[in-house]
Amino acid sequence: MYYTFSCYAVIQEGIVNYTAYIEEDTESGMLIGTVPVIQGAHTCALSINELHIKLSEVISLCLEEMRDEEIRGLPVFKGNQSLH
Repeated sequence: MYYTFSCYAVIQEGIVNYTAYIEEDTESGMLIGTVPVIQGAHTCALSINELHIKLSEVISLCLEEMRDEEIRGLPVFKGNQSLH
């Protein structure tokens, strides 16, 4: 399985959305979420709701450690496309 959804974080400029890529580990049933534009922003959970909460927390923690100019310099997600 492969999911995409948006998480958000509140920074000085307001609310910012980040896209997370979610994969399911078929052996353990765990969902693994990664926010590719933020180094170190990844976590896992057993449900999509729990994963969403955990990813939002991870994003906030990562952004707290970044300087403002680093945050403003993060790539902006424009969309995705499935290739066959």
